[in-house]
Amino acid sequence: MRALEGRYYSPPFVTVFRNKGRKYLREQECRSVEAAKVMRFQLEARIILAAVLCPILQLAGCSGQESIRVERSQLVGSYVIKLDKGSERLELKEDGTYVQEVTSQSPPMRHLGQWHIENHFLDGSDVIVSNAFVSEDDEKHPLRFGDMTLNVHDHSGHLALARNEVADWYYERSQ
Repeated sequence: MRALEGRYYSPPFVTVFRNKGRKYLREQECRSVEAAKVMRFQLEARIILAAVLCPILQLAGCSGQESIRVERSQLVGSYVIKLDKGSERLELKEDGTYVQEVTSQSPPMRHLGQWHIENHFLDGSDVIVSNAFVSEDDEKHPLRFGDMTLNVHDHSGHLALARNEVADWYYERSQ
């Protein structure tokens, strides 16, 4: 304790008593320092989170099936997909036409139409098969035709067209 003008003050109050303006500055400094500490902690937490999540996300997406960008000439050929109740063959021709042959429990079906490729700016390519047979011919799903978008993938070094990635339905190139 120190005596100042006949009164006893503890050292922090002495400083405030001498210069009242300095009290405001010290409070601001304390708030700034605390805010800087909080911001630094948040930044470190974000860096750690990113460092942990990036490898996990890469491993989750690394199943040998990545979307790729291709040229039209690379897609020309015959593809086969095995479905629950049969199989389907899709032949993409150089002139932009396709032949779709469906073999299932119902009578086989052959369908002709047009196809084209769409290359995305920062992503892979899609094959758009116009007016294709898109459903099973059974009691639950009536016969339907429509545009079918097939994402182009690399299956362990082989070209594949994804009909339904969730169901793991891929047209694989046939020899």
